[in-house]
Amino acid sequence: MKTLLAYLQLLRLPNVFTAMADIFMGFLISHGTLDPWTEIAPLLVASSCIYLSGMVLNDWFDIEVDRIERPERPLPSGRVPRSHALIAGIGLLVVGVTAAIIAGGTSRNVALLLVVAVLLYDGVVKNTMLGPAVMGLCRTLNVLLGMSTVAGAIWIPSIADPPQAFRLGTMIAAGIGLYTMGVTRFARNEATGLPMNPLSATLGFNLGLLLIAFAGHASQQLGIVIVDAESPYWIRCLSDPKAFDATTRFYTASAIWLVAVAAINFMVMRGVIDGEPKKVQQAVKTCILALIGIDAAAVALFCGPVWAAGVLALLVPTLTLGRWVYST
Repeated sequence: MKTLLAYLQLLRLPNVFTAMADIFMGFLISHGTLDPWTEIAPLLVASSCIYLSGMVLNDWFDIEVDRIERPERPLPSGRVPRSHALIAGIGLLVVGVTAAIIAGGTSRNVALLLVVAVLLYDGVVKNTMLGPAVMGLCRTLNVLLGMSTVAGAIWIPSIADPPQAFRLGTMIAAGIGLYTMGVTRFARNEATGLPMNPLSATLGFNLGLLLIAFAGHASQQLGIVIVDAESPYWIRCLSDPKAFDATTRFYTASAIWLVAVAAINFMVMRGVIDGEPKKVQQAVKTCILALIGIDAAAVALFCGPVWAAGVLALLVPTLTLGRWVYST
């Protein structure tokens, strides 16, 4: 049991459900439902495996630092051999890319870019100025991976699209990326205490949240354009006009979004004021878990409260596993 726990800690298993939430959100925005399962299932596998690989390889590269700052972790403590971690990390990458290939050509391309970004972050730029930006790119690509099975959804918009149409899904993906960039900056010194520049980090992730809110506002302005369930995600704001009216979807999304924003900023400010490593780590954990709420808010806006509740349900395994397995 202790060996299993060590591997689960190496994987940071609770966090994988935030990656799944990105996929569910991207897929629901682009499709309106979870059909077909033959597309979303391999996307979930691809995202989860690449994410878990990133966690493992991060610790593999950081073992010397962890021997000083986090000696209790699986690799520096010797509970998991470093060679096993490398094999697991590479194996998960291979499985993830294979699953993306099954989903389709665009999914394969996005997954390959995501793999490059993960390796670049873990092995090269993590401790440089580019580190937070690359981590944000990883999250953006993960959201786009969820949208990637819609033909032409990411790379090339159709000439026939209405000129006033926003690429709302891509805007939300960018907002998630900007949010993640800010959180990554905030988390840089979590093991030793107060972040070096908490003001800029806090401003950064709140700008990401505002960009997501702006995308939601833009979608409300395009409601008259969207009635065709076959339209690509960037011009569709109603996946099923008869299911939930715009008011219901807007207020549900707003409620979820506001709760997430309030929880994030409260925990971050508490960490900044206190300055203790434990409080900062709790704030970082909240920021990571809040991604599920942010994704659920976007789903509520586009697809209604039922699908949003399904995404929020991912908090159950995340919080349950988080009682035994650390998230940061």
